[in-house]
Amino acid sequence: MLSCPLCEREVEIPLHSFLSCTINRGCWEIVQVKEAIEDLTLQADSSKQLVFLLFNQLSNEKRKRVAMLLWSLWRRRNEKLWENACSCF
Repeated sequence: MLSCPLCEREVEIPLHSFLSCTINRGCWEIVQVKEAIEDLTLQADSSKQLVFLLFNQLSNEKRKRVAMLLWSLWRRRNEKLWENACSCF
């Protein structure tokens, strides 16, 4: 199994990569959805379902922020994995 390229501590699965990685966790506070994510984590069966549940609760403005954050987190992960670079937010 592949370990997370950012924290190098956990197995890389979508839930970890986007939500629980110690490197990424603080980002969710910035977009003001951390508490909603924590609540929905108990309800969702997958990271995909969690995102859909989250989007159903959010305003359009917060949906945009979350979409941009997900894209940024994935881009940062790929930079670290493929270029051994890590951009900071």
